[in-house]
Amino acid sequence: MALPRSLRFPIRKEGKILQKEGRRYFNPLFTIVYKNNPAQTTSRAAFIISKKISPKAVVRNKLKRQLSDIIRKDLESPKHPIDLLIILKPQILKENSEKTKQEILGALHKII
Repeated sequence: MALPRSLRFPIRKEGKILQKEGRRYFNPLFTIVYKNNPAQTTSRAAFIISKKISPKAVVRNKLKRQLSDIIRKDLESPKHPIDLLIILKPQILKENSEKTKQEILGALHKII
């Protein structure tokens, strides 16, 4: 299931600003670009999954749904609002979903 609108980061409007001004967290499976946003009451997230990962939209959309489910709880009740841009790397297809979940949650808890 996709993220609710209130938790989605508007990547087309504010994505370039976040990529310029945001901080980065690197991982072999993904990169997270993040920035505090005190103007918001909730955290917001967006995903970038290129065709290099998979040319099939079905696979890319499945990854988006899985990631949305993983991070939804952390976005709904943040300690402080933050904007996240999660950029996936091709290595993510080789890992099982449980390890991916642990890596993403671990990264989010370090950031937030």
